[in-house]
Amino acid sequence: MEPGGNTKATGAQTPRDTRLWRIAALLSLPRGVEPDVAGNLKFYSRLPDEMHCVFHATDIRFLRPTPSTDAFPSPGDLREHWRLDVDASAPDAISAIQQVVAAIESALDHLAFRFQEPVPIVVLEALDLTPPVAIGDQRESLLFPAPSGYRTPKFVRTSFMGRDPEPLVQGLSDSIEAAGPWARAALHWYVKSLAAPFDPDRFICAWVSLEILEGQLGERTPVPYVGPCGHLIVSCPTCGKKTAKKTAGASLKKFLVERGGLSEVQAADLWKTRQILHGANDFDDPEAYDLAGRLHSLLAVTSRVLKEIAGMPASAPPFLDPQAGGMSNVYLVGTRAVAAADLV
Repeated sequence: MEPGGNTKATGAQTPRDTRLWRIAALLSLPRGVEPDVAGNLKFYSRLPDEMHCVFHATDIRFLRPTPSTDAFPSPGDLREHWRLDVDASAPDAISAIQQVVAAIESALDHLAFRFQEPVPIVVLEALDLTPPVAIGDQRESLLFPAPSGYRTPKFVRTSFMGRDPEPLVQGLSDSIEAAGPWARAALHWYVKSLAAPFDPDRFICAWVSLEILEGQLGERTPVPYVGPCGHLIVSCPTCGKKTAKKTAGASLKKFLVERGGLSEVQAADLWKTRQILHGANDFDDPEAYDLAGRLHSLLAVTSRVLKEIAGMPASAPPFLDPQAGGMSNVYLVGTRAVAAADLV
């Protein structure tokens, strides 16, 4: 066993209920630049030829691909390809990736902090290297190919399924503007959610749109105070004054149910997800992987209310079904021959 509990590819047998996977990521890293004595620009690597680190008790290795092992064109003078390797023992490729993705993301976050820019994963592959293994063996491979590569949870962007075929757009009107500046602002933030590059950013923008709509169209009713212990405190035990006050949480959840058509459970989930605005949700938490579904529900609610404000018929686009699926990380499954570089 390697330090941190990751099994190294050797000739030893691996238990039959698990397999050894090599997760290899091709990274695009910025290069350093400085002028030489003649005034010409000189580009250099900002990492040593090989570097080891440990995150989440997982061994991670960075190494520079050689021309024979880098199948992708050079990204140019300003950037260079690097390879990240992690070994994981799991019954299948997806489980292996899920086992180490938090460690990979932490390592790349620290690298991005040093470089002051994100580090994209151009390609990610999980290759079965269960011993005994030799060069030329045909082994299972799961590949997240370029150009989309692999996106860690905070960088995922989901493409939601729409109606097929989409109907034609029949005319436009300024009915939303006529409702007032608040309606125009809600539309602004909704459109911004469409343009935001990643699901967490899209959720935040769509939530701002929802809060604008609820602030104008919702009805905030007083709710008694609930203590940290979970007990309902209707009145102050000292002076007897009622503790009820209008709260955003209860009102927004009510709006999501009554105007958005969501269930109380869905509304509560959206409110819980909304706490990312306060840094309360960790993207390493498995709950973050359902962010796409909650984002789609939120977009469905806000678009539904905006269509009502505009006086648009139900038959007019956009159509967003809260139960519809979506795609984010796309991968290919197959087999390929084990190469010498895979066993380094």
